[in-house]
Amino acid sequence: MKKTLPFILILFTLLSACRKDATIHPKSFPFLVTKAVTDIDSTGATFHAEILTEGNEGINYYGFIWRIGNHNFYCSTENTGSLRQFSSRISSDLELNKNYSCRAFVRLIADTVFGDFVTFTSLGCASPQLDNINPKEGFDGTVVTLTGTGFSHDTQNNEVFINNVPAAVVASTGNSITFKTPRMSFFGDAPIALKVGSHLVSSTLTFKILGPEIESYSSLSGYSGGYLTLNGKNFTQNGLNLDVYFDSFKVTIIDYSETTIKVLIPFFSDNLLTDKSVAVKIVNGLKTAVCEDYFMIKKSWEPRQATPFTGGWPFQAVTYNEKGYIFEPNSSTLYEYDPVLNTWNSMPSSLFPGQKIYSSLIVRHGNKLIKAGGYNALQQPLNELWIFSFADNTWVKKNDIPFNFDKSVAFEQNNQIFVITSGARVWRCDFENEQYVQLNDFPVSFSGSYEFATSFVADGKVYVVTAGKTWQYNDQNDSWLAKSANYFSQNHSDTETKAFTLKNTGYILQEGDELFKYYVENDKWLRVSEFPGCPYNVYQAIFTIGTKTYVAATGSFYTGCAPLMYSYQD
Repeated sequence: MKKTLPFILILFTLLSACRKDATIHPKSFPFLVTKAVTDIDSTGATFHAEILTEGNEGINYYGFIWRIGNHNFYCSTENTGSLRQFSSRISSDLELNKNYSCRAFVRLIADTVFGDFVTFTSLGCASPQLDNINPKEGFDGTVVTLTGTGFSHDTQNNEVFINNVPAAVVASTGNSITFKTPRMSFFGDAPIALKVGSHLVSSTLTFKILGPEIESYSSLSGYSGGYLTLNGKNFTQNGLNLDVYFDSFKVTIIDYSETTIKVLIPFFSDNLLTDKSVAVKIVNGLKTAVCEDYFMIKKSWEPRQATPFTGGWPFQAVTYNEKGYIFEPNSSTLYEYDPVLNTWNSMPSSLFPGQKIYSSLIVRHGNKLIKAGGYNALQQPLNELWIFSFADNTWVKKNDIPFNFDKSVAFEQNNQIFVITSGARVWRCDFENEQYVQLNDFPVSFSGSYEFATSFVADGKVYVVTAGKTWQYNDQNDSWLAKSANYFSQNHSDTETKAFTLKNTGYILQEGDELFKYYVENDKWLRVSEFPGCPYNVYQAIFTIGTKTYVAATGSFYTGCAPLMYSYQD
């Protein structure tokens, strides 16, 4: 039985072994002669040799070397017993009307014995033929073996093309070629072509190149900041890169595997107020798969009725009984927004009876509106406490609170109100019963002109956000846990960075412009939209009713930037 050995092994053994000339070998070495080349025709030639004396050493294998100029070719076969004569039909690596020299060899354990050279003129060789391919499918970089006849014994003389793209040949013999499939954008059934020397042949054999295939998706529409999950196969096997695009925009991948990809639905600045249809595609390596259906990014923002007032100071807003409320300190009037009618109305009966107080802490607790602290027109801090009843539209002045502040943030947990002052003092407040308990200090202060603190609730837990830090409160042991870092800032004293809660999820409107969403499961902030109005030098009030949050631009130094209001939903 004959077995062809790799070119590199043959070359190494032939060049590195101790070479013995057949005519001067001691009797312990084989003695062989190279016979005349026969059957020379357009399909090849047959080489012959005879071992006259086998010698005392075992023969590992034997074969022929033939050369043209300085280019050598090797063909070897394995010894299967006592063999005095051997031959090989050479059907490749022979060019028409070229003169070659041929020489037989025998490889021993540590030596190589050669016969004499014989010369002949070639009449060419047969065209290579492809018989089989294994495996028949795979990804870019798959190792594949072609079998057939007429292949070059010199690896460099064999060229394989997959879909007209050259493949890297890694090994070859006269009847097999091993190669790696090239990287390409195409996937599907690819034709195979082979070039051996000057012979170029195509084949009916094909190799199925596998690529990403999208079979289904979780939805055909959604809001920016939501998720879209793509289901299919072969998402990751054609390269290290995996990208998903909505049109030409590369989106954030949340999670992925070979069969699923979860991405963040993006927003487009020029379509904040309109729906947008986009093509969704996956790119892995050089291969691209496109969803059959367009995906609709639904508009998150909608214009709503602007406030009937303006003001050059920050406003705070609350909600009660499915309506929004903003206290306007200059006129001492409480304004009510009805989302069903999309109207604002002043509440004359709720006219504030006290002095004008600005930047008060305003929160709702039950059916009461709490108005605490602030400063007067002379910028003097006040400790006044007023409580407004939505039930009977009356204000009641209470005793002063035991602390004051220039800035503050409040949140409610377990039916209790907590207030953090800019000096990092934390108070648990029962305003109605005028009971106050000072708790452990907040980890950082935010008293500087461009420092801030704002709060939201996510997944039932309270968070407070400051510049660069996100903190989670544990009311069981009155402690703060540092969570996700952020790059939020407040570089404009008139445009605040504010948080709000929508559908039990936290959001940050960074300086009135960029909107970020907090993903509890990943402890991560991701940019999901931006405010459709003027982004800077705008005073804003934010309140949430049901499944929508309302952002009211109540004042600005620029014409046309206020008053404006938009609702946001996700």
